[in-house]
Amino acid sequence: MPTNGVGVSHHVIGSLSENKNERVVCVKNMTPEVILLYATRLRNALGRNVVKLKTGHVTKHPSVQGTWTTNRCEILRHSSTKFFTTLSVCFFIVLCSHDGNFAATFTLWR
Repeated sequence: MPTNGVGVSHHVIGSLSENKNERVVCVKNMTPEVILLYATRLRNALGRNVVKLKTGHVTKHPSVQGTWTTNRCEILRHSSTKFFTTLSVCFFIVLCSHDGNFAATFTLWR
């Protein structure tokens, strides 16, 4: 009975590819059809190592929109100077509550 390298005797099938990668599958308590399925998968495998992706979502075209926000002028105020020169003035209205009355406050900056 071959071993799978751990020291426990189990029935295993394995493959050794040209780039010296070895894969071993334990076939204990498997039906002959399942063993044939695993043997076919080992035969058809290219022998490359499985690389775990570090991100949950991988795409060829990542999003260029950035994060969503509702306060656009705050972003423009804190953005880079190159973008700041293209939009030199931001004008917005803030409603303030003083003693229950709403007044419009106009803010203008360059």
